[in-house]
Amino acid sequence: MMNYLRRYVDLCMRGVGRKLPKSIHLERHHIIPQSMGGTNDPSNICWLTVKEHWLAHCLLVRIFPKNYNLITALDAMVGSKGLSPHRASLRLMDWQKRRITAAHVLRREDRKKRELERKQLVRALNAYVRGSNNGSA
Repeated sequence: MMNYLRRYVDLCMRGVGRKLPKSIHLERHHIIPQSMGGTNDPSNICWLTVKEHWLAHCLLVRIFPKNYNLITALDAMVGSKGLSPHRASLRLMDWQKRRITAAHVLRREDRKKRELERKQLVRALNAYVRGSNNGSA
């Protein structure tokens, strides 16, 4: 079974403080999403390519499949960036659209659950940072 949380953390950490040539378009991504209590503080921002940014949102939906806000953010991202089957596989786009449809049923998720999800993400990020400081990452 794939560890989506670990992949998400690795992807975000790769984009922290990233400097690439100006010819490569980077997008600002909130590591802890604003809908889960994340802030605009620089420590919560990473810079991802368009493809990485889309992947980060797909991973968040895989990690928290019943979080309405994350699912609709992914849907809005696809709409605003005009991602097409040429940029994302049809299978993934189908999965995404099914998640969005299911999300409408989950719209009334309580805030307590979102707070638990946020804490889970924060714990994983803290574990990553501790591991990096110990040289084990």
